[in-house]
Amino acid sequence: MTTPPIPPRTLVDLFDQFRLEYFPDKTPGTRYVYQCFFLRTLAQLGNVPLAAVTPDLLRTWKTGIRERTDKKRREGKTMATHRGKEALLQ
Repeated sequence: MTTPPIPPRTLVDLFDQFRLEYFPDKTPGTRYVYQCFFLRTLAQLGNVPLAAVTPDLLRTWKTGIRERTDKKRREGKTMATHRGKEALLQ
């Protein structure tokens, strides 16, 4: 009888382990920041096997984020823009 192959570990696995080991010692604010980062990152890279997470992959991913952020900035859709408009209305 052969054992089934073990699926490759992914960023989901890595982040889950991080949460288990390090979240209990963090403040609620720090946990919130990490959780936001994890959600954004895992939405795009969560199923990537760890062996495939290379500097080139991360550079490409980061460039995509920058391009989307720049586009939102040009369209006036960033949080900073909304906070600025709220300040003007007060």
